[in-house]
Amino acid sequence: MLNSILLFLVQFVIVGPITSQIDARLKQAQAPAALVASVNSCVNAALPDLAKRISSQPSQGISLAAEIWLQGGGFEGAILKAAPECASLLQAAKPFYRGTS
Repeated sequence: MLNSILLFLVQFVIVGPITSQIDARLKQAQAPAALVASVNSCVNAALPDLAKRISSQPSQGISLAAEIWLQGGGFEGAILKAAPECASLLQAAKPFYRGTS
């Protein structure tokens, strides 16, 4: 039960805002739909591991959520902290969200 609540909170406060920013930026830059879907899939797949890390270190979750919500546009660092395994996909998307496509 507690694990389900934590997963919901991580999805709502961390993963949801990250994927919204990814969608908005990459679609605005006319990135390939497959790239957008791949990045979002990777971030969503990292959800259980992220929830596990946050349950063992709640301060990490609080700082990550604050970074996402307060910095708004700077989602690259937040993705790398939330889902470090997505770094290669993020690298492929970088030209699009940086406006250099």
